[in-house]
Amino acid sequence: METFQFETIQGKLSLICLDVVEPNNGRMLYKVKLTLNDIDITASYFGTWNYINCHLRNYSSTSIDKKWFYIPKEGNHFLIHSETLQKEELPYLSVSAVTFKGNYFTENHLIVFSSEEIISKSLGSNKVCVLKQKAKEVYFQDITLLDATKLVLSLSDNTSQIVWLDTLQALE
Repeated sequence: METFQFETIQGKLSLICLDVVEPNNGRMLYKVKLTLNDIDITASYFGTWNYINCHLRNYSSTSIDKKWFYIPKEGNHFLIHSETLQKEELPYLSVSAVTFKGNYFTENHLIVFSSEEIISKSLGSNKVCVLKQKAKEVYFQDITLLDATKLVLSLSDNTSQIVWLDTLQALE
C-alpha cells in the first residue's frame, strides 16, 4: 500500500493507505490513516469516514512551495496547511469515487479534476471556482496545464477549450 508524507512545522504528516475497500457497487476506495509523527490523528481530520478516492494515478499530494498537502477524501476533500495544520475544506466533489481523475498544483493554484467538474483554488487568495460539465453526455476527459494561468480542457466529444485558472471561464 502507498504512503504519502508531508513535512510540517510540527513534524512529519503521513497519509497511509491501509486497504482497498468496496462499500457498494464498484465504488472503490482506500481506507486510510493520517498520522503526525507516527501518532494517529485520523479522526481529527476525517471524522468517522477515513476513505479517499482510489484512482491516484494523477494524484499530487504536495504543493510546489511545500505549504499545502491535498487529501482526496471521498466527496469532502481538503487541504492541510504545513504551518498551522489547519484543514481547509474544498467544495464537495460529487460521486468522486468514480469521477476523480486527479489533481495538479501550479505555483498559485490547486486544480482538482474529475470527469464531471473541475475545482480551482487559489492558494494565495483562497478564491475557489468550480466548472461543472454543461451536458450530461459530454465529460471532461483530460486537462493540460499551459502555464501558470491557463489550462486546456479536453472533452469526450473530441473538442477542447482553453480555460483561465483564476475563473475557470473559457478563453474568448
